[in-house]
Amino acid sequence: KWRLHDPQTGRFWQIDPLADKYVYNSTYAFSENHVTSHRELEGLEKVLAIFFHGGPFGEGKTTTPDKAGGTGRIFNDTKQFAESTGKGFSGTVIAPGWNTDNSVATANEFIKNNYEEGDEMIIYGYSYGGDAAVELSQSLKGDNKNVGLLVTVDNSDGLIGLAVNSSVDTKVPSNVETNLNIYQDKPAGKTRANGGPNTAEDDRKTNVVNRNVSASGTNHGNIQEKNKELIQSLINYT
Repeated sequence: KWRLHDPQTGRFWQIDPLADKYVYNSTYAFSENHVTSHRELEGLEKVLAIFFHGGPFGEGKTTTPDKAGGTGRIFNDTKQFAESTGKGFSGTVIAPGWNTDNSVATANEFIKNNYEEGDEMIIYGYSYGGDAAVELSQSLKGDNKNVGLLVTVDNSDGLIGLAVNSSVDTKVPSNVETNLNIYQDKPAGKTRANGGPNTAEDDRKTNVVNRNVSASGTNHGNIQEKNKELIQSLINYT
């Protein structure tokens, strides 16, 4: 995308944008001269990250990472890692409201203003935000946009009426490549919030990785911190 290729010599006419990070390579080489096994990093593509934190009191508006608790810390570390590997980064943190439509609309407006073809899209949702994350992914399917990684952490809408998780969406659409779904089975305090397994709309297209991390000392409130290493490692790999 960013360099013109000469098929006669198998080289590019422009210097690799990441040349200063890989000084042992020729500045004109492609994928370290391993064209059948290595992926070429363009260096000018970006990561598009949409993070929803927990709770239903944010009216679906954007917020700052420092106000988003554990979700905000994972967002900041994702940004730092993406930029350290030479990628651009555009991200937003959204505070869900009772009506997830507002959250999805805010996310879609951000995507409309920032998405470029070739961007790697990562969507993250914790607790009440997990439901918004799945619904955003479904919305993007209608726009023919793919999601490289969807992370849902203890996806829950808590206690509504007499039913827990009565409206939570656990069906992952086929435009999602990978869904890491982390949950635990100890209901939280008054809200009774806790997650459960997700399923793929089409398991030929989507890899749903369900991880039940129930353990002594792990609860709805600290599940992000307790499993941050697992979450961050998959985000960084993606």
